Amino acid sequence: MEDAPWWPVGIVTGYDGKSISTRWGPSSLHWDEAILSPEWWGEQSDFWGLWPQVGSVELIEEDEYGIWLNLGDYVAQVIPIPTGNHVSRLVQNKKLNQAVKEFMALPIAGINRDGDLVLVFQKELKEFDLIGLHKSLIANGFSTPNDELNWNLRLKKVEDKLKTKTLWRAPHHRNTLGMPRINIVNSRPSPIPLSEKLLTDVEHLPMLRQAVKLNRVDEWSKAFGTNRIMRTSTGGLAHMAYDVMVMENAQCQAFGKTNNDVDVYLAKVDRIQADLGIMRLARMGVPFGLFSAIMTYWIHSAGMFESWQMPFFIFLGISISSWLGHRWLEPDWRQL
Repeated sequence: MEDAPWWPVGIVTGYDGKSISTRWGPSSLHWDEAILSPEWWGEQSDFWGLWPQVGSVELIEEDEYGIWLNLGDYVAQVIPIPTGNHVSRLVQNKKLNQAVKEFMALPIAGINRDGDLVLVFQKELKEFDLIGLHKSLIANGFSTPNDELNWNLRLKKVEDKLKTKTLWRAPHHRNTLGMPRINIVNSRPSPIPLSEKLLTDVEHLPMLRQAVKLNRVDEWSKAFGTNRIMRTSTGGLAHMAYDVMVMENAQCQAFGKTNNDVDVYLAKVDRIQADLGIMRLARMGVPFGLFSAIMTYWIHSAGMFESWQMPFFIFLGISISSWLGHRWLEPDWRQL
């Protein structure tokens, strides 16, 4: 068990038969080697859905989430360290099920013990439809308004736990919508990563973040992404990518791995933030110029200033130049 890919070797500090202790907090543990035998599958009674008759069990692979098994007509994912009911609720919540079932392959059965322990899927893999899913979530009332306060607090909590060298808070455009946490791995819904379960408790994240995570930004931006949502000055693509990379960094730490893509992106964050600082400095001229132009005209109207035209247009020019300058200095999200 301790050598398995799903064992969080980077953070675990101890365990017993029912739980593990980690540097980031405890989590339940449900592991029984008998699960690799057909007998175990015939003995279970606390299942939901259409529980299969299992005649043979074959190991397919193990990963950070758990174990994939070939059950003959079906495949099953076993999650020895459950992280929540994020997959089973897609079936058991009737309204949510109606909103998502056309767009992904859902499990036909499962067992919940402190979260999703077993998920049984048809072998046939259905293509995941990101755009259809997001449109359906919006149409069925499962999208949430901009929640930038909690999204930023979530990141701060993770940064503090990881003791990262990067700190990044960002506003998000008011049209940035959230959605229920649905993790997709290899076109199937999957439990959330263990690191996310231990470090965060935010259940709704931006839709744009899922597009970034699945590397489908171009497709998503054509359907939903106005330039205002994607822009770096309003969080946009760059901040969502940062969120994804920070969480991937947490997963790497949890399982004692490295990821060069994460290191490369996080190394760029200081430069992006410096560019944003210069942009915001340039933008300060906008209110200054407008206020000064208005005051110049007001003083003239009060009869206290006759030669007002030149300073008025100078201040107005400062405001316009500052606005144009801040737009020009803003990092282009298409190039990040």
